[in-house]
Amino acid sequence: MSFSIVKLLNQSAQKSFDNLKLNPNKIGQNKGFTLIALLLTLLLLITLTSIALPSFIGTLKSWEAKEVRDQITGAFRTAKALCSVKTA
Repeated sequence: MSFSIVKLLNQSAQKSFDNLKLNPNKIGQNKGFTLIALLLTLLLLITLTSIALPSFIGTLKSWEAKEVRDQITGAFRTAKALCSVKTA
């Protein structure tokens, strides 16, 4: 009985191997991406970038504004601390 299972597995493996063999007439025909595939990929990349870029620029401006606000606040705290040291 185990012999028949091995025989079935061998036949299945042989069929899979036969399906994977290259057709000699088609060797060298798959040389890369088609122009349409490359253009569609580029179009998708441009579309996603154009959607994400305004949001990213807004986030950068927000970060810059926060950084400037923090620097001004720090400068006022430093000035206040220096004034309190000089008057004391």
